[in-house]
Amino acid sequence: MNVNESKVAEELIPQLKDGEYLVGDNAFDNNKLYDAAAEQNIQLIAPRRRGVSGVGHIRHSPYRLKSIELLEQPLGHELLHSRRGIERLFGQLTTMPCGLSPLPNWVRGLKRVTNWVRAKIVLFMMWRNLRRVAAA
Repeated sequence: MNVNESKVAEELIPQLKDGEYLVGDNAFDNNKLYDAAAEQNIQLIAPRRRGVSGVGHIRHSPYRLKSIELLEQPLGHELLHSRRGIERLFGQLTTMPCGLSPLPNWVRGLKRVTNWVRAKIVLFMMWRNLRRVAAA
């Protein structure tokens, strides 16, 4: 991607269902994103940036402060833990032989890219399940 994740998140947040949690990495830890999520009735949870100990002397979104509190509770730990599993899955999707390697030249346009990604995910999940069966 040629755009920062937090900028893309700002555009995608309005498409989410209200009343849910959005878990991101520390790039999502900014007041603007917390407020954008809150407008959709979503609580953003993001770990604090490295090296940040306090909240500083600037105004912070109340939703950011709520996220900091949640991260100290079991629910916050559980949400971050589930995100790590998703990151691991995406990592596997991009590195496995049947995964999402670079697109071939003929896969251009939204429709072809969408179909390519869908097919690759199906193949990856089949490959993953076959490995689990073989290991059992």
